[in-house]
Amino acid sequence: MASKSLYEGELLAELQELSEAEQAKLLKLIRFLKEEILQESSDLSDKAVILRHAGLLAGLSPEAEQRFMQAVSRRTLFGNRQIRL
Repeated sequence: MASKSLYEGELLAELQELSEAEQAKLLKLIRFLKEEILQESSDLSDKAVILRHAGLLAGLSPEAEQRFMQAVSRRTLFGNRQIRL
């Protein structure tokens, strides 16, 4: 396994070959990767994430619940139509 200093040296060598604008773009990419891709998994389990939203619809008025159910039950644009060629 290569050491951390070896990786740092290789990264610096690659960076030195880039223009300032390219370095700025790469810095944004590295920060994005660190924050979004390389982050540790969250402390919440999948079940906890689901339960966090449980009961969200419990407080709907009958009218709002009816509108919600209509929206959920809508079919696709073409419904069950048969295609004739």
